[in-house]
Amino acid sequence: MNTRALLQIPGPTNLPERVRLAMGAHMVNHRGAYFTQLLEETSQSLKRIFQTKGDILFFPSSGSGIIESVIVNLFSKGDKILVASNGLFGERAGIIAKEHGLELVEAKLPWGKQVNFEQIKEILLSDKDIKAVYLPQNETSTGVENNVESIGKGLKEINHKALLIVDVVSSLAILPFHMDKWGVDVAIGASQKGLMLPPGLGIVALNQKAWDYVDASNVPKWYWNYRHILPKEGEYQLPYTPPTAHFFGLREATQMIEEEGLEELWKRHSEIATMTRKVVTSLGLKLVADEGTDSDAVTAIYLPESITWPKLNALMQEKYNITLGGGLQRLSGKVFRIGHMGYISKLDMASILLALAKCLHDLGYDVPQSTLEVIFREL
Repeated sequence: MNTRALLQIPGPTNLPERVRLAMGAHMVNHRGAYFTQLLEETSQSLKRIFQTKGDILFFPSSGSGIIESVIVNLFSKGDKILVASNGLFGERAGIIAKEHGLELVEAKLPWGKQVNFEQIKEILLSDKDIKAVYLPQNETSTGVENNVESIGKGLKEINHKALLIVDVVSSLAILPFHMDKWGVDVAIGASQKGLMLPPGLGIVALNQKAWDYVDASNVPKWYWNYRHILPKEGEYQLPYTPPTAHFFGLREATQMIEEEGLEELWKRHSEIATMTRKVVTSLGLKLVADEGTDSDAVTAIYLPESITWPKLNALMQEKYNITLGGGLQRLSGKVFRIGHMGYISKLDMASILLALAKCLHDLGYDVPQSTLEVIFREL
């Protein structure tokens, strides 16, 4: 019997059978009553998951496409945007902003360090012309959770008018996120991680303050134009042909999330991430993220000096049909990453970690006996 495939990269994630079956439904008329009801149901569910009363917009897109949609809809050429980056995905937003003629103000932290309000406070105090602060809640390249709550609170305390824009592509329905309560004006999401769907559906949530920015924008756009989309979505329709099967799956996935409950979902991810970190450190391996800033979505781990990423990756796939993530850009060949988001249980993760320990052993690494005790104890 073939071993069940486990995709433990930081997204896309494993699909629940319920979602896979839902996505196999027959196509429907995307201008008909059935799809209107479907879009209304999924929009309302996502408002609860984002924890917002704002608007939810959909695009057939990757997460990177939705980042670009935010840039072209909310800004004009020459506007200043502060991008706080501590990894690849923060840096990507800055690149997109510059491509569209925005003035980029960078708060560049070392990869593996956390972004919080103290890291950007002086920049904001010295420049009231900054129109927005942008950062990812979860930096998947390093396994760091940024402190979004502190930034929303800090902006309010210093009375800075900047928008707070947060990339939650790899944290939505994984990490606690309270859009309205934390003062987040725009949140950028996608289908393929905590929402347990295939890639291809991008989501943006935004409040009235963000809509005021939309009205002032002069950057050209057509496909991405939020003002074209809002009237149609007010009727629970879309102005273009939607990825219908994704919405079938999204309804099922959001039902699963609501059946579990957000608090329980966040707790499950926290417990699985804690198990992962304890087992990895028991192996004598070093985490990229500092203690207390590590993410419950993904763990980034430095490779032992004696083992290369290609060999570890190949052995995990060959022996156990488990796919882990490699390091990106400056961390390529130095780290590997374990995604623990979406459709996953503690028992799944215990099996993955046991397989990791066995592969490290087979590659000549001295695995402590105590690692088994840690796995047993965490289960």
